Amino acid sequence: MDRDTFQFAMKCSSIRVGDVWLDVSKSPVTDLGKKSKAGRLSLFKDTLGAYSTGVIDSEAWKANKTEVLQVVYKDGMLENEISLAEVRKNASL
Repeated sequence: MDRDTFQFAMKCSSIRVGDVWLDVSKSPVTDLGKKSKAGRLSLFKDTLGAYSTGVIDSEAWKANKTEVLQVVYKDGMLENEISLAEVRKNASL
């Protein structure tokens, strides 16, 4: 199993230059299926329990959704430590 099996790859979607966030994406003319999402992305869960990826800064996107991802490391500091038991519990969901 690899990224080609699942047709998935993690790529850069934004970059901060000074205090400004800029979108980064690709849209190959030879394969439109490889078009990537642009912007500061996160994982959201809607009121029905469905997960989707969306832009953090879009209020319209976040309507009726809860951001699921949490910051773990920031500026070299551990922000949110969880135990191995919690990881195993989360993985079983």
